[in-house]
Amino acid sequence: MAQTPPSQYIDDYGYPTRPDSRHKLRNFLVRTSKQILLAGIYVCASGLGVLLKLSRLGKKRVPLSPETFHPKRILVLRMDLIGDLVLSLPMVCSLKRTYPDAEIDLLAIPSSSKVVMSDPDLAEVIAYDPNIWRRPKALFKLQNWRGVWALRRRLRVGHYDIA
Repeated sequence: MAQTPPSQYIDDYGYPTRPDSRHKLRNFLVRTSKQILLAGIYVCASGLGVLLKLSRLGKKRVPLSPETFHPKRILVLRMDLIGDLVLSLPMVCSLKRTYPDAEIDLLAIPSSSKVVMSDPDLAEVIAYDPNIWRRPKALFKLQNWRGVWALRRRLRVGHYDIA
């Protein structure tokens, strides 16, 4: 549904007028600040990725196999919509057959998590909505940060062997 502009921005024929310099400046500042924020997030995430990659250099990792690896706790991450979550349920069933003693938990968005609440292969379904971070002003909401820290604590308490 389109918003109608205020009457001061409409000409005599009902068409919107060109924005004045103040609106052009505001739009420029908003667009530029978003680009700077996104570039900063990209640089921070890239730096973290490089540090993690460097910390793994020189360490040999053996491939995981059911004969040598016996996890007790598995976390499945499906932060997608309902269709993608439902299509991944055979994989959860396969994990349960491969590791019958393991407890399998699922992290999903709240709207999708309701679909798999009664799945017998899942020990626990954890709901978290990452879409709250889509707007820059979400960074300033204390409630969002509390939710992230609560999820972090919950996942750390889980002591997952593999995700």
